[in-house]
Amino acid sequence: LGNISDLLAGRIFIIDALIGVGQRGRLRDGVYKEVLEKIADYPHKFVMAVDVPSGLQVDSWVESPPLQADVTITFGALKPSHVFSPGRSYCGHIEVAEIGFDSRAIKTAVDSQLDLFWDYDLVRSLEPWGKSLSAAGHKYQRGHVLIIGGSAGKYGAPIISATAALHAGAGWVSVALPSGLDRLADMPTEVTYESFFQAGSVDWDRAINFVKERRVKALCIGPGMMTTPFTQSSWQKLKALISDEGVFVVIDAGALAGLGPLLDTEPLKGDCLLTPHPGEWLKIHADNKPLDNLTAIAMAKSRIQAWGVEVFYKSATPFSVGMDGPVLVNNEGNNCLAKAGVGDMLAGLATILGTRMSTGFLGNLCQSYMAWSAARRENVYGYHGLSPYDIAKHVGAVIPK
Repeated sequence: LGNISDLLAGRIFIIDALIGVGQRGRLRDGVYKEVLEKIADYPHKFVMAVDVPSGLQVDSWVESPPLQADVTITFGALKPSHVFSPGRSYCGHIEVAEIGFDSRAIKTAVDSQLDLFWDYDLVRSLEPWGKSLSAAGHKYQRGHVLIIGGSAGKYGAPIISATAALHAGAGWVSVALPSGLDRLADMPTEVTYESFFQAGSVDWDRAINFVKERRVKALCIGPGMMTTPFTQSSWQKLKALISDEGVFVVIDAGALAGLGPLLDTEPLKGDCLLTPHPGEWLKIHADNKPLDNLTAIAMAKSRIQAWGVEVFYKSATPFSVGMDGPVLVNNEGNNCLAKAGVGDMLAGLATILGTRMSTGFLGNLCQSYMAWSAARRENVYGYHGLSPYDIAKHVGAVIPK
């Protein structure tokens, strides 16, 4: 925080300890709310909240409190609204104060909240990506990645995905685009191009033959697509590919639309990752709810377990939900990633990293953390000038050997 006297110079110091962690539901109209709203209008103030800004629920992080804090002091451990956006932005700088809580009690309380996990010591201590590669390793050992996607005017999305996979260590990246897009002169030369489309639809027999013949290790479906390529028949073929060939599959963007009913009837129970942003999550299944509170995440986790997949939820604080283990949250990003194409970049990273991690959802946490780390290269392009393609090209610099 620096020198507290400098922070408070010329400002009104306000301690907000009006309503704490026990609040349930939206702050009702009345004297508490009126007082907080009037204080919020004060100029030149410095607000310190105790545990949470009054009006912000601990287990739901979407409701804006009347009085936002510059600093929040909480006790024992972080709470969900300190971690997830937009709740964390209302808290300002967050400090955890130790006041003698037993460590076992803290662990029990945290585990009861879906075992939320945001400790980056685990990420930083991971075994280096390339350790399993022999000195004489070849491109297939690194992994052949296939990206299937694109549509008229949106061929850039699968190219960004491909670039991210390539710079994250893939040995070979192929991109399959609708006929015509693969002949554009400005396509990057470091990837190879295929077309498994017939009359605008994916020819799954050709695509699956390519995966088998060219030893594809990971498949990403959907970047730049406007409609889902799946039918009941093609979904069954994809299931067989995952189980028979051990291919890791990422389903992204337009390919996610309406996928829920297929997963209800034909769960995967294999290495498959869904990468929705909040709007795409709602399109997967008509019963899906916004993931903006612990109850919604708990319900989603039950559904994800039944589907036999893992989900990487792309948001301001991206998080991963696996079939087992904790909900993993990346709360270290910043809004220079808030640009079209970042989701495509993350899907490409997830595609190659999912083949290298002991559990895919841990790989998801790592790839979002690496994207954030790569974004720190803003000194080259400027904070606002950094593009998803720039980040994709720099991601290799933050991957350990």
